[in-house]
Amino acid sequence: ATFSMGFDEASHDESRHAETVARAIGSEHHHFRFDAKSFRALLPLVAAALDEPVGDQAQLPLYWLCQEARRHVTVALAGEGADEIFAGYNYYQSRASATSWRNRLKARLGRAVSEASEPARLIHNPEPVTPSGFPLLTDAAGRARLTGANDAATDPWQAGLLAWLNQAKDGVQRATAADLSTWLPDDLLVKFDRVAMAHSLEGRAPYLAPRVVEAGLSLPVAQKLNGAQSKVALRRVASRWLPPEILARPKQGFVLPMGRWLAEWFASHASVREYYLARAVPGLDITEMARLTEEDLAAGVQRERLLFALVLLVEWYQAFTGKRRELARQYREADVSAHPRQAEVV
Repeated sequence: ATFSMGFDEASHDESRHAETVARAIGSEHHHFRFDAKSFRALLPLVAAALDEPVGDQAQLPLYWLCQEARRHVTVALAGEGADEIFAGYNYYQSRASATSWRNRLKARLGRAVSEASEPARLIHNPEPVTPSGFPLLTDAAGRARLTGANDAATDPWQAGLLAWLNQAKDGVQRATAADLSTWLPDDLLVKFDRVAMAHSLEGRAPYLAPRVVEAGLSLPVAQKLNGAQSKVALRRVASRWLPPEILARPKQGFVLPMGRWLAEWFASHASVREYYLARAVPGLDITEMARLTEEDLAAGVQRERLLFALVLLVEWYQAFTGKRRELARQYREADVSAHPRQAEVV
């Protein structure tokens, strides 16, 4: 059986392509559609299901998809890891061009610098990108604005990670290794595990089998990226089973039409400022959060990933503090039951 989630907006919807794959492999296909109503209903539920906040909008439809899948199966396979191992993200293209023979020759002649342009830190860089080129939610100034902190110190873990990445044989291997050691385990796999287990569904990621990872990371750049085509080697293997129109499709992320939904979310509350004030999170400047959100809503929601992350964080903290209060109440009641005479004296 296969399961997919679609959206009302055609630019984000892959339903037709999912059905094409299902027909090609002969699976029993189950399709669902996610909309603004689903967003409003699921956001608090997903926030409450997380042990720690993960500001990834894709976890909302994934939560619902796992819920529906559990009605039919107990174990589900996902494609997590394929993009990081076989170079599926479009921002890897700049890393591929930096390792081309022409660019290396220019670098030797002093006309281009490839290594020096690589981010020297994981997050605190002049440009809001990680060492892989992955776009961050904010730059250093934006984070300082929201938190009041401006700590650019390099900790031992980060220094070790960057030293390991610098051993890569080319820019693409360095980029994919960076995502494989950060974005994948700290976002994608956490998200998949938490929302799947919220429904007692076992999630599996076959692309992360050690031999597959080793083989993928060792491939030459030409077997990962060839011009605008990504995941070259993986597409070649998949050609044994998938139709040509699927193989020729460019990479499309599981991205939601968040701009309108976020605007509607804030409009459903009294005001942006009141929404944040009622859900204050330690370490974040409520005034700056409200000001940033109001600015972005007025501009038509340009920073939807950041706004979603802030909303998810405050909803998660509400759920977390609620659980903590409930546990404290249960503990007090249990203590009173175990020591009634002591409770009377108190």
